[in-house]
Amino acid sequence: MNKDKIWHLIARKLAGEASIDELRELEQLLQHHFHMKHDLKLLEQLWLAESEHDEEYLEATYVLHQSKMKKMGLQPGVNIDREKPAGPAGAKKKVFYKWALIASLFLIVTTVAFFFVNRPKNAGSEAVYKKVEQLQNTGIAETRKANKTKLVLPDGSTVWLNSGSKLLYVDMLKVANRREVTLTGEAYFDVAHDEKKPFIIHTASIDVKVLGTEFNVKAYPEDATVETSLIRGSVRVVLKNDPSKSYLLKPNQKLVLFKPVAAVNTTNEKVQTEKAFEGIPKVVVQKLNYINGSAIAAETSWINNTLSFHDESFKEVAVKMERWYDVEFEFKNKRLELELLTGMLPSESLEKAMAAWKFTTPGFNYRIENNKVIIF
Repeated sequence: MNKDKIWHLIARKLAGEASIDELRELEQLLQHHFHMKHDLKLLEQLWLAESEHDEEYLEATYVLHQSKMKKMGLQPGVNIDREKPAGPAGAKKKVFYKWALIASLFLIVTTVAFFFVNRPKNAGSEAVYKKVEQLQNTGIAETRKANKTKLVLPDGSTVWLNSGSKLLYVDMLKVANRREVTLTGEAYFDVAHDEKKPFIIHTASIDVKVLGTEFNVKAYPEDATVETSLIRGSVRVVLKNDPSKSYLLKPNQKLVLFKPVAAVNTTNEKVQTEKAFEGIPKVVVQKLNYINGSAIAAETSWINNTLSFHDESFKEVAVKMERWYDVEFEFKNKRLELELLTGMLPSESLEKAMAAWKFTTPGFNYRIENNKVIIF
């Protein structure tokens, strides 16, 4: 708990809100966690160096950071109620972006990053999708865990279906004015252009409407969020619970919808669910994540047989790995569930992935028993 307290005090110090007693407490705690003094110096340098900020990125970062700090039982900064201005003009906005900037710097410093540099030469999408299924008429395409598939719809659109996913489609050539599919899980779409027949992807929480473009939709029922990531063209995302609200995405943007807890369909206690908290929107639009200068966004790297994650907790990554490898994770060490991770797993076996993970994460041990990975 001391480390969490240190990060809390560092954030207050950077924001200029720490009291004399809090500064003294921080100094005392750093005496027992000497290695974190380097993190503090790096944060201070980044704080001074930052001059231009993308407001959309900062707001999205603030939302995600607030949520993660809430799960650790901490309050990283003042609550910002953007609907009720208070104080001098612009003062509230200044306070909000101050804390948003701190959140973005924390993501740089506190993230555990690991990469496998010796990527197999044949780890690209062509090695994974040796068989392409040409769909006809109306039906359901489905993938099990640890499997992915590549589909060609009747209209010529291509779909990559991730593990544990299902796509319901109709004979698009026989429908006069539209093309529609229903997705449960995750899929990447390369939609054939047809101005007269819009392409619509239905999920439980959102509808995505396009004419012709490339994008990714992640809508697993057990996940706390639904995401739409745009690579090329444009898409309009419409909320199911409020059709009057829609969002037009530009290339290299993604929309993240935070689902109400009641809408998270799961009996798996390990799945991370996040309660909405006051003053924070349930929809954010932010930039795609390109890890370590990669040319492929983390949100779509799975179609190239690479599992990527950006500022996600160990627990959240474990859920992805359960789908990826068709295994079950069990955490004996609950503290590790909140460890933040950024990295890539390109076409590695479960054993190699876990060995690399252990090498990069202090205090982390594991054992594999049949199809269960036990973290302790």
